[in-house]
This record gives sequence, structure tokens and C-alpha cells, in this order.
Amino acid sequence: MVQSLSKPLKDVLDNNAVRWSLAIFLTLRIGLSALAVIVISLRPLPEGGHERHVASLGLSPVSAPAERLLLEVWQRWDVLHYQRIAAHGYTDDESTAFYPSYPALVRLLGSATRTLDRYVRALALGLLTQS
Repeated sequence: MVQSLSKPLKDVLDNNAVRWSLAIFLTLRIGLSALAVIVISLRPLPEGGHERHVASLGLSPVSAPAERLLLEVWQRWDVLHYQRIAAHGYTDDESTAFYPSYPALVRLLGSATRTLDRYVRALALGLLTQS
């Protein structure tokens, strides 16, 4: 089974267009993450407001220093609502405006990778699936 999957995967990765696309994708992801770390280091977010907003949604803010530096900058806007849906499901408020596929994938990934923090799983999935 593994051998039957490795040949098509090798054929895809041998394609120059696919390799070029993957290189651009990874360069952009790493570059944006590095830029976010630089910006958040030079101009930190205001204290308190973000933590209160995250807590009001029933989520926990990123707390470890390294995770906070790398991940908290991405924990904004709709990300928080998708995190809440993945963690608690849909509620009676406006959360039905958010499509269910991403929270379902985060929850599915969570069942396969219990050792990772829920937010780290969500971020990893988002970075891999967003264009």
C-alpha cells in the first residue's frame, strides 16, 4: 500500500511546476511568519485587550513565550471564531456565519494528534490549507 502511494507522489513531486509551486508556497509561509515575528517584536500588541477577548469566547490565549511570539499574531479576527467552533461547536449566536469544514478538520486533526495544543493544530492546518 505504501509503495503504491509513493510512486504517484514521486511522479507529482518530479514535476517542475509542482516543485516550483511548493517552493513559492513554503517561502511565502515562512516569510510571512518571520515578518510577523519581527513586527510583533518591534511593536508588541497592547496588553490585556486580546486576552479578555479570547477569554470572552471561551478560549485560552497562547501562553508559552515561544508559542506566543510565533502564534499569537495569527490568533485574530475570524481565527478566534473558528477556534471556538472547533472546540465547542456552533452556539446560538452569529457563529453560523462560519462554514463548518475548517472546524471539522481541526477537530479531526485533534483526534489524531492529541499531544499538540489545539491552537497549534488549528494553525498548522490553516497554514497548510490556505492559499
